[in-house]
Amino acid sequence: MESNIAIATPQTVLPDVSLAAIVRDEMMNPAGGIIDFIESTVPFVEEAVIVDTGSKDGTRETLEELEARYPNLTVLDHPFQGYADARNFSLQQVQTSKAFVLDADERLTKDDFASLKQTMDANPALYYQFDFLNVAESDFPGIGHNPRLFALENTKYMNQNNHAGECLFIDGIRADKWSDDLVYNNSVITGIDIKHFYTQDFKSFVTKIYSWYQVVVKNGISDIVAPSETQDFELWKAYNPRREEFR
Repeated sequence: MESNIAIATPQTVLPDVSLAAIVRDEMMNPAGGIIDFIESTVPFVEEAVIVDTGSKDGTRETLEELEARYPNLTVLDHPFQGYADARNFSLQQVQTSKAFVLDADERLTKDDFASLKQTMDANPALYYQFDFLNVAESDFPGIGHNPRLFALENTKYMNQNNHAGECLFIDGIRADKWSDDLVYNNSVITGIDIKHFYTQDFKSFVTKIYSWYQVVVKNGISDIVAPSETQDFELWKAYNPRREEFR
C-alpha cells in the first residue's frame, strides 16, 4: 500500500518529544501496518524509539530498513516479559524530556499533530491527556490510559490483569487515580482523539481474538505464540479502509 503522508515541516514537529512505541508482528494491522505507522508518526516528533518484542512476520526487518530512512528513528529489541516491562524499556531509551506513547494500530492525523503543537506551545505542562476514538465499521468512544504525552521524570508503567494491560504511574500514584488538584495543576486536556483502528467487522474481531487473549496474553506467554502464528491472524489484523478517512 502506497503512503500519501506528507513529511512534517519543522514547524509541525513536537519539540523535545520522542515517540515511544512497542511493536510485534505489525506488517499489517487495521491501521495500515508498521510502514504506515512510521511514516505517519515519526516525522512529527523530534526522536522516535521503536522496540520490537519478538516479531516473526518481517516487522523487525522492515523497521531496520525504515531506520536507515529516518535519522530520528532508533529501533531496538527487547524480549517480551509483559507490556509494562516493554513500555519501561522503551522509555528508558528516550533522550528527550517528554515521551509520546502510541501503539502501532493508533494514529493521529496531520492536523492533530499541528493542533497538538499549538496546544503545547500555548500551554506548557508536564502531562497531556487525549480522548480515544475506536474506528471499526462505525466510530465509538474508546478508553485508553492517560496521559499519553508526559514528562519522563518519576513515571513508570506497571502491569495489570496478569500482563493483559498496563497503566502509567506518576510519583507512585496510578495516573488515572490522581487527585483533582494534581490533574488540574499539571495536566492539559488536548481535546484530540487518538484513533484506534479495528477491523471493520468488530464483532467477529472480538470473537476471534478473545481466545488468543485468554490463552496467550493473560497467561503472560505471548513471547511463545506470536499473533502472526494464530489461526485467525489475517482476520483480526485485516486492514480497515476507513484509515483513509483519518489522514
